[in-house]
Formats: sequence, structure tokens, C-alpha cells
Amino acid sequence: MILLLALGLAGCEKTDWTVVPNRAMLAKYHFGAMDYVVTENGAATLTDLEFRVYDALTTTRLMMVGEGQIETLSDEQKQQLLVVRVSSSVSVDSNRTIVSIDFVDYMTGRPLASCKGAWRGGITAKRDMKRATDKAIAEMKKLLR
Repeated sequence: MILLLALGLAGCEKTDWTVVPNRAMLAKYHFGAMDYVVTENGAATLTDLEFRVYDALTTTRLMMVGEGQIETLSDEQKQQLLVVRVSSSVSVDSNRTIVSIDFVDYMTGRPLASCKGAWRGGITAKRDMKRATDKAIAEMKKLLR
């Protein structure tokens, strides 16, 4: 039994990372708006993914605004607006679930940062998605302190 548990844990891959070309640039952003969820297969768990990321964003320094509220922002506030895009994928060759939370400048469309969480080797695909999401959210919270 212990051998099976050890072999199962050895197969699990736990990774998370953040890509930020210039961390200081992010300090000027005070507003955030969710974009859309992108997926390869349109799994039902993505609705949960979008809500989980949004809820986590509300605990950061960003003031979240809805699509309708963007038009009410001043030009100065729009220059402080990050568009947040969430995506998930499953790598066919490694069977690894990856969740990505990307930040894009609203005014220019320029990508600014990407927080990723990955997980492989869980009992179910749903559990892998949850673990990968947890990792991506943890990276996002570190980024937006």
C-alpha cells in the first residue's frame, strides 16, 4: 500500500510560475476587468474557473469593474485598467492541466504578465483543474500585492 502511494505521488507534477517582463510597470494599474474564458473543450468546470479567479481578484489591490462600467471610467482610469484573461488547457502528450491568468493593458492591448498553474497526476480531471487553478491564483495574488 505504501509503495503504491509513493509511486502515485512520484507521478504528480506540481508547477506554478509567473512571467512578468517589468514588474514595476504593474504598479500603475488600479482597475481590473475580466475578459473571457478560453478552453479547448468547453468543459463545465470553466464557469467555476472564471468565478474562482474573479473572486480571488476581488481580494487583490485591483478594483474590479464590469464591462458596462468601463465606459464610465475616465481616460486616466482606463490607462490604469488591466484586462484579465483566463484560459485552461490539457496537454495531450503529458496529460498536464494548465490554467493561465493573463494581464493585458486595456488601452494598448499589450500583454503585461501571465500567471500559470499546472498539475498532473491527480485522481480526476476536475481535481487536476482545481489544483492548477489554485496554483495560478496563488501566483496572481503574489503578483498583485
